[in-house]
This record gives sequence, structure tokens and C-alpha cells, in this order.
Amino acid sequence: MKFILGVVTTLVMIAVMATAIITSGWVNVGADHEHSPIVYNLIEKARVNSIKHASQDIVVPKLNEPVMISEGGADYKDMCASCHLSPDVSATDLSLGLYPKPPNFTDPNVVSRFADDAGAKQGFWAI
Repeated sequence: MKFILGVVTTLVMIAVMATAIITSGWVNVGADHEHSPIVYNLIEKARVNSIKHASQDIVVPKLNEPVMISEGGADYKDMCASCHLSPDVSATDLSLGLYPKPPNFTDPNVVSRFADDAGAKQGFWAI
């Protein structure tokens, strides 16, 4: 009985501490300040798992058709390039102020992460 009481007490204490930390505002999750390694890893894990989960049922359209390229390029320029950059642009005022740095979708090394089916679904969902 004492063991169960100890486990319950420990779990309640953890819940109270987590609630205090989350509701207090002590943890800065803004995109313009560097996070502690613990906070960064928690946010990154949640982001990666969220994208994997949300993108698993996406059907990626044929993005190599001229109409899709033209429309997508215009949309990217208008809505994405200020953070994710354009060819021959290494930074913008907005991209410099963000943390973590957004991926540069014009970099072949970044684009290669989206080459397989799962990566294409995740990239399509994220964008």
C-alpha cells in the first residue's frame, strides 16, 4: 500500500510541476529566441511526429506538370520565399530573425530529404 501511495504521490507531484512550468510562461517558445536543449528537443520531436502523423494519408499530386510548376512557383514566391528563400538568395530580413532557421527549399541537400514517398508527403503537408 505504501508503494502505491508513493507512486501516486510522485505522479501527482510531476503533474503539478509540469502544470506550473507550462502555465507560468517561464519557457519561451518564441521563434526568435534560442531554446534550451531540452525545450528544443521536445518541440522538434513533437514537430517531426506531428508532420509524420498528419501527412501519412496525403496523396501528392503530380508536381512535375507545367501548370503545377507555374502555379506552385508563384505561390511559393508569394507565401514561402521570405522564410524558405529563393534561388540565389542566402537570407532575408525575416529568415535571419527566425529560430530555428527555416529550411532553404532551394538547397539540393534539403530537397533530397523529400525524394522518397514519405518525404514527399511530409514536405507537401508542411508546405
